[in-house]
Amino acid sequence: MYRDLRSDYWWPGMKRDVARHVEACMTCLRVKAEHQKPHGRMQPLEVPEWKWENITMDLITKLPKTPRKFDAIWVIVDQLTKSAHFLAIRESSTAEQLAEIYVKEVVSRHEVPVSIISDRDVRFTSRFWERFHSELGTRLHFSTAYHPQTDGQSERTIQTLEDMLRACVLDFGGCWDTYLPLAEFSYNNSYHSSIGMPPYEMLYGRRCRTPICWGEVGQRVLGSTEVVQRTTEDIQRIRERLRTAQSRQKSYADRRRSDLEFQVGDRVLLKVSPWKGVIRFRKRGKLGPRFIRPFTVLARVGKVAYRLELPAVLGQIHNTFHVSQLRKCLADETAHIPLDDIKVDESLNYVERPVAVIDRKVKRLRSKEIGLVKRIFRYLKGTPNLGLWYPRDSGFDLTTFSDSDFAGCKIDLKSTTGGCQLLGGKLVSWTSKKQNFVSTSTAEVEYVADGSCCAQVLWMRNQLQDYGFQPSKIPIYYDNTSAIAIANNPVLHSKTKHIEIQYHFIRDHAMNGDVELHFVPTEYQLADLFTKPLDEKRFDQLISELGMLNPDV
Repeated sequence: MYRDLRSDYWWPGMKRDVARHVEACMTCLRVKAEHQKPHGRMQPLEVPEWKWENITMDLITKLPKTPRKFDAIWVIVDQLTKSAHFLAIRESSTAEQLAEIYVKEVVSRHEVPVSIISDRDVRFTSRFWERFHSELGTRLHFSTAYHPQTDGQSERTIQTLEDMLRACVLDFGGCWDTYLPLAEFSYNNSYHSSIGMPPYEMLYGRRCRTPICWGEVGQRVLGSTEVVQRTTEDIQRIRERLRTAQSRQKSYADRRRSDLEFQVGDRVLLKVSPWKGVIRFRKRGKLGPRFIRPFTVLARVGKVAYRLELPAVLGQIHNTFHVSQLRKCLADETAHIPLDDIKVDESLNYVERPVAVIDRKVKRLRSKEIGLVKRIFRYLKGTPNLGLWYPRDSGFDLTTFSDSDFAGCKIDLKSTTGGCQLLGGKLVSWTSKKQNFVSTSTAEVEYVADGSCCAQVLWMRNQLQDYGFQPSKIPIYYDNTSAIAIANNPVLHSKTKHIEIQYHFIRDHAMNGDVELHFVPTEYQLADLFTKPLDEKRFDQLISELGMLNPDV
């Protein structure tokens, strides 16, 4: 938007003002993708105090149905020891059936957990499941797609389990439930880098006897006091290792994340997943908005989550969201732009075609260039009523003037090319452009300018031919005899080899008779107006010769 406007308008701080206006556009806020770092630093979960106090659980569904009608796996993982149970179940199992399996496989082997983290499966959010754990004294916590940093332990364990079962079925054949106990045994006796030992050893205080290490595991007789002391020391050591692993993961993840905080009462937009949960917000389809509504922040939950004020329509959706799912709403619903009767600010300068010099300078305006800006504005101030007059009886003779200044830019010593084309003696096209290289001589500068002017005039000749006019040799007027000599010389001398081949374009057309090169003294060079600052007398003379008139006079 800024680049579109700057060709016609300019004011101090224009780029900043345009950026603020775009930031406050509600449509842009809702549809634009995020290209910055995701918000919200990683917040590790608290390390448990004892074994099987804090567990996570999740379900693997849509598996091939076995002869025993199993088509799902219930994965339960301890957060401290990383030990896990893989239980084959039916996808149609009810919450009552899951509670029976839970007591038999978890509570009877370990103890009643203090807290459970699970997803929002209908069985885990049912009233029976809630009452069941309320009687046991277990707190239920739920993860969600809109709060991604809840625990990922069960999800990571599921990936490992699926790989194990896939390998067993591929190598041995048969049904996956046959190898599920083997996968559980293998997982619990594999080394985990986060705790520095296998989960079985952490859970029972010794390594498991296996055919691989049968002789390494002996029988040890420990007293009750020694067992308690050894177990306590192992748990403290494991907790320190888990904190170290969490710190390492946090430092790595936070490199690609940024902080973002909201205050109570702020208005925020909520991110809509393109494939999950979209139906709840009734925003379906690939071209649906990326963010919906603005919602009001009611409270801050922890360090990276916020509770939002949701309308009654969304009452079934939880109202707490991670900061990465939110975007600050800068739009002001009370502000609007009138479509008619727009008021023009007289303090601004509106220029339809700004002078090329100031168009370049204004991108990075410095204090030492303010004088140049003021000078050009004085030119504009003195010529607001001038215009070009095209009488009906004008001819179609095409004439061109070309000029350039040598090393006119005091910063990079590049030259400026200027040119104008007259049709029937009336100005129809003009240009003022900085060359993209540094020239070593005035002849080279003029020669390059002549080539650019020749290309423009040949395009205009083709346009006239399309309308049935056949211009003869088109005269091009320069004020440099050396450039004319180079263009008319059929032999390329060593002193002109440094000129790029593309700029010898004019030589071919001069030889073919498409254009005719003429010398003109500097005082009659009309293109002088487009290459350098001029005094008032010279400026008035050139605009008069170019056919600019004041209709009020």
